[in-house]
Amino acid sequence: MAIHLPKNNPRSVCWFVVGQWKLSFLLCWILTGCAPSNVPKPANKVSGEKVGSATSEGSAELASDEWAVIYMEQQPVGTIHTEVRETTEAGRTLIQTQSTTRMTLQRMGQLTEVLQLQESVETKQGQLIRFRSEMKNGATALVIRGQVAGDHLVSVVEPSTGTKPNSILWKSKYRGFFGPDQIMRANPMQPGESRVVEILFPGLTSVQVVETRLTALDFEETKVAAGTKRLLKVTSTLDLAGQAVLSSLWIDEAGVQWKAEIPGVGVVLRVDKKPERLQNGSAAVDLSQSSFVPLKRKVERIHETRRVEYQVHLKTNDPAKAFHHDTRQQVVAVDKHTARVTVDAAADKPPLGDRETPPGDADRSENSLIQSQDPLIQKMASQVAVSEEDPWRIATALELHVRRSMKRADFSTAFASAAEVARTLRGDCSEHAVLLTALCRARDIPARVATGLVYVALGKRPGFGFHMWTEVWIRDRWLPLDATIGRGGIGCGHLKLTHSNLSNGDEVSAILSVLPVLRQVQIEVRDVAY
Repeated sequence: MAIHLPKNNPRSVCWFVVGQWKLSFLLCWILTGCAPSNVPKPANKVSGEKVGSATSEGSAELASDEWAVIYMEQQPVGTIHTEVRETTEAGRTLIQTQSTTRMTLQRMGQLTEVLQLQESVETKQGQLIRFRSEMKNGATALVIRGQVAGDHLVSVVEPSTGTKPNSILWKSKYRGFFGPDQIMRANPMQPGESRVVEILFPGLTSVQVVETRLTALDFEETKVAAGTKRLLKVTSTLDLAGQAVLSSLWIDEAGVQWKAEIPGVGVVLRVDKKPERLQNGSAAVDLSQSSFVPLKRKVERIHETRRVEYQVHLKTNDPAKAFHHDTRQQVVAVDKHTARVTVDAAADKPPLGDRETPPGDADRSENSLIQSQDPLIQKMASQVAVSEEDPWRIATALELHVRRSMKRADFSTAFASAAEVARTLRGDCSEHAVLLTALCRARDIPARVATGLVYVALGKRPGFGFHMWTEVWIRDRWLPLDATIGRGGIGCGHLKLTHSNLSNGDEVSAILSVLPVLRQVQIEVRDVAY
């Protein structure tokens, strides 16, 4: 997820493109629309009802094998294969649904392959029994398993790295990963109808129940893989991590989905049979190029700047809401699509008390991505600044240590945990960020990751790319560090969108923060001070 300039460049930076793990994660929800329905039609449909919860009873016909193709920038980059079969356990018939997503993308000349697997076992009435979610990239795999036990859903992460099982309240009305599609097939929507579905949503290391609102518009002639079909357009709003994730679905009169799209991210088209091997179309989609935000003005020595004023414009969203406002970064709305963002790197100014939230337990302790108690991480942390007691000096020493220790950039890795990075010493900006965060926590310094954009030159073109770095709590505020640079802090070349401690569920905020600005942001440098 990054661009690395050569290691001999003292101000080299790592460019975190909205990586394939994020795109696969985001597409995951709409891809479930290609899953066959195992939910029967309701016995009592209320005629003319416009808004209601999604439930069903009875029996239904099952499909068993379906395919879809994922497109980005009008190029095929992957497939989704969904299989459904009946299984018998303890004398009762259950339905097993498995959806396999494969994506291949290019970043800085390296092809990256991602595998995402979602599996659920449910009753014939759609009640979830257990699930499995896996995100795999090369040798790296993050697996979440869960099972309904009474009124709770208990899940574990593999490898566990000592983390405890997670338990969330589970209600009978909740649905599994494939809930929206199952509901629409069991009871096809009509123009003007709205429904609310509460479904299980997978993260990297956790799952949560989220609310989805489906609103049917009208039938329209729609281009699909097989040509043109008359389909009902349905808008979907997913309430996730306090942010509305919008997508559009196109379904036929039987409730079968033929097309799905997240604006600016990707399109999914249902196909009638298993697609032929993709003709290397994915090699043409280079995320490092497509996500680059060009600038008209070059800024010399950007990481030595003291203060920079930017004007940020979003085509459809509000930058005053998309960009983080805190002591270091002041965001003032100009109009509903434009904001003035002033980054002040001075650390001696009074903190904005209402914007500097003191660290909590999740900023200090380990989790499935930040294994600060891992023996190797503990060893690495203890060997740096051994006799130092000042937290800031320890943190900056750890920052430089990560910068010097990482062997080389690796764009073929989706998102590695800190423990894995400590062993391979390979990766891009996200790997630098999680390792530094874990090392700081190992030295009892509260730390988290920040997501945003960083100034970088792509060839001879100045601009911004999506990036991840680290923040540490020092006395009364959060201060940024960037282990891809290793300068003992950063200047004003970083524009922050959000932060995350990467604990269970919180990693979602880091993933979704890029959506409001992805492929629609324009940045102008207005004033620079050194």
